This record gives sequence, C-alpha cells and structure tokens, in this order.
Amino acid sequence: MNVLFVGTLERRDATFKIICSQFHSLVKEFARRSDGFVMRQVKQESDDRVPVDFLVCEALSDYCRENGRLSPSALVLFKEPGVSGQDLLLPHISHTATTSYRLDFYKELLDLVDVVISLGGEFGVLRLLMTCEWVGKPIFLLPGAGGSTDYLWNDFFKKFHQVAVLTSDELLQL
Repeated sequence: MNVLFVGTLERRDATFKIICSQFHSLVKEFARRSDGFVMRQVKQESDDRVPVDFLVCEALSDYCRENGRLSPSALVLFKEPGVSGQDLLLPHISHTATTSYRLDFYKELLDLVDVVISLGGEFGVLRLLMTCEWVGKPIFLLPGAGGSTDYLWNDFFKKFHQVAVLTSDELLQL
C-alpha cells in the first residue's frame, strides 16, 4: 500500500512535540510493514509551519538508522515542474509531474498512492482532499493537530463513506 501524508503543523502549538512523536511512530510502523510512501517535494514557507512531508522524511531517516535501510522503491519523491524543494538523502525514486495545473497535478499525484492521510494543513489540504473525493481515493483524517483536517473531521467526515472502499486488513493496518 502506498501512503501519502499531507498537511502542515504549527510549530508554536503546545502539542507540536507530542504530535510529531506520535506521527513518527505511525510512519515507522508503516515502514516496518513494508508499505510505500509518496512524499511531495515542498518548501517550508515559514519557520512556524512545518510540512508533514518533512516529518515523514525525519521519521524514515530515524527508521533507517534504527533498522538498516529503506528500499528505493519504498519512497517516491513527487516533484512539481520548475519548483525546487528540500534535498532528500534517503533512497528514493523521483517522479516529476507533467503539469503544474492543480487539478491535473493532484490527479497525477493521486495515481501514485492508495490512500491519503491528512493532519493539520490549510487550503492545499482542502483542494487535495476534494480531488480525492472526485477520483474516489480513500482519505483518512488524523484530527487533533488543528487546521483543515480538524475542520473536515468536525464538519464532514466523522462517518466517511470511503472507508467502505478498503478491505478489513487495510483498515487494521491503518
């Protein structure tokens, strides 16, 4: 199963360190289960907002230090044309999108993943999750970190119909 984590977290939030620790544990558990990851190449726009992709990278780096190595095929770095982001020192496969037009960009990104997991975030999370809805891609929300994810959890997705798309084994994994 290929997983895409999306969102950003507020560094100034009192629960930031706790959320990061729990998130690292979740990512490491996916890695232990030999699940794949798709990570967007992003820039950190502000010192106060940390992209979830950075946290995935940190967790996978920790996983490699603790458990040896990560297969290059286990991680796909998805790049936007003409945009540079963080350097990735982990073994990975690079994939550059064919367009920057948001709807097509998101569709191309979603073609690489089996499930999208969101925490925190702003408007980009809303746009991506709307695209997930349109193309029938399963979405899981991790509430408690604020942002768009909490908004969606509280107002829309408490009983989300796309959970029915996943098998019992996949639900147990998540």
